[in-house]
Amino acid sequence: IGGEPAYADLRLRVDRLAGVLLIAVLVLAALQLMPASSFPMRASAVLGGLVQGLGVCLFKWIAHSLIDLPDIALYRACQGRAAVANDVSSRAD
Repeated sequence: IGGEPAYADLRLRVDRLAGVLLIAVLVLAALQLMPASSFPMRASAVLGGLVQGLGVCLFKWIAHSLIDLPDIALYRACQGRAAVANDVSSRAD
Protein backbone atom coordinates (compact mmCIF):
# COMPACT_ATOMS: atom_id res chain seq x y z
CA ILE A 1 0.00 0.00 0.00
CA GLY A 2 2.88 2.35 0.86
CA GLY A 3 2.81 6.06 1.25
CA GLU A 4 1.56 7.99 4.24
CA PRO A 5 -1.27 6.18 6.03
CA ALA A 6 -4.51 8.10 6.53
CA TYR A 7 -4.54 7.55 10.28
CA ALA A 8 -0.86 7.82 11.19
CA ASP A 9 -1.66 9.78 14.36
CA LEU A 10 -4.04 7.06 15.54
CA ARG A 11 -1.41 4.40 14.86
CA LEU A 12 1.07 6.43 16.93
CA ARG A 13 -1.44 6.62 19.81
CA VAL A 14 -1.95 2.85 19.69
CA ASP A 15 1.84 2.33 19.69
CA ARG A 16 2.24 4.58 22.72
CA LEU A 17 -0.65 2.94 24.57
CA ALA A 18 0.77 -0.50 23.86
CA GLY A 19 4.18 0.65 25.12
CA VAL A 20 2.70 1.98 28.35
CA LEU A 21 0.73 -1.23 28.83
CA LEU A 22 3.83 -3.36 28.25
CA ILE A 23 5.76 -1.34 30.81
CA ALA A 24 2.89 -1.73 33.29
CA VAL A 25 2.83 -5.50 32.70
CA LEU A 26 6.59 -5.72 33.28
CA VAL A 27 6.38 -3.68 36.48
CA LEU A 28 3.49 -5.76 37.81
CA ALA A 29 5.28 -9.00 36.97
CA ALA A 30 8.40 -7.74 38.77
CA LEU A 31 6.32 -6.76 41.80
CA GLN A 32 4.77 -10.22 41.85
CA LEU A 33 8.24 -11.78 41.77
CA MET A 34 9.51 -9.92 44.84
CA PRO A 35 7.55 -11.75 47.56
CA ALA A 36 7.63 -15.07 45.69
CA SER A 37 9.91 -17.49 47.48
CA SER A 38 9.12 -20.77 45.78
CA PHE A 39 9.70 -21.79 42.19
CA PRO A 40 6.02 -22.37 41.34
CA MET A 41 5.13 -18.86 42.51
CA ARG A 42 7.93 -17.34 40.45
CA ALA A 43 7.04 -19.42 37.40
CA SER A 44 3.41 -18.39 37.75
CA ALA A 45 4.36 -14.69 37.91
CA VAL A 46 6.64 -14.99 34.86
CA LEU A 47 4.11 -16.95 32.81
CA GLY A 48 1.33 -14.54 33.80
CA GLY A 49 3.47 -11.62 32.67
CA LEU A 50 4.24 -13.35 29.37
CA VAL A 51 0.57 -14.04 28.69
CA GLN A 52 -0.36 -10.45 29.50
CA GLY A 53 2.46 -9.15 27.30
CA LEU A 54 1.27 -11.33 24.43
CA GLY A 55 -2.23 -9.97 25.01
CA VAL A 56 -0.94 -6.41 24.67
CA CYS A 57 0.89 -7.32 21.44
CA LEU A 58 -2.26 -8.98 20.10
CA PHE A 59 -4.27 -5.85 20.98
CA LYS A 60 -1.75 -3.70 19.10
CA TRP A 61 -1.82 -5.98 16.04
CA ILE A 62 -5.62 -6.04 15.89
CA ALA A 63 -5.86 -2.27 16.44
CA HIS A 64 -3.38 -1.59 13.62
CA SER A 65 -5.31 -3.94 11.34
CA LEU A 66 -8.56 -2.12 12.05
CA ILE A 67 -6.92 1.26 11.55
CA ASP A 68 -5.52 0.16 8.17
CA LEU A 69 -8.88 -1.00 6.77
CA PRO A 70 -9.73 2.39 5.16
CA ASP A 71 -6.29 2.55 3.50
CA ILE A 72 -6.71 -0.97 2.14
CA ALA A 73 -10.21 -0.18 0.84
CA LEU A 74 -8.94 2.98 -0.86
CA TYR A 75 -6.04 1.06 -2.43
CA ARG A 76 -8.38 -1.60 -3.80
CA ALA A 77 -10.79 1.03 -5.13
CA CYS A 78 -7.94 2.84 -6.91
CA GLN A 79 -6.67 -0.44 -8.36
CA GLY A 80 -10.16 -1.23 -9.62
CA ARG A 81 -10.49 2.18 -11.28
CA ALA A 82 -7.06 1.81 -12.87
CA ALA A 83 -8.01 -1.59 -14.26
CA VAL A 84 -11.26 -0.20 -15.71
CA ALA A 85 -9.39 2.78 -17.22
CA ASN A 86 -6.81 0.45 -18.82
CA ASP A 87 -9.59 -1.74 -20.19
CA VAL A 88 -11.44 1.24 -21.67
CA SER A 89 -8.26 2.68 -23.23
CA SER A 90 -7.33 -0.68 -24.78
CA ARG A 91 -10.79 -0.96 -26.33
CA ALA A 92 -10.51 2.55 -27.77
CA ASP A 93 -7.36 1.56 -29.68
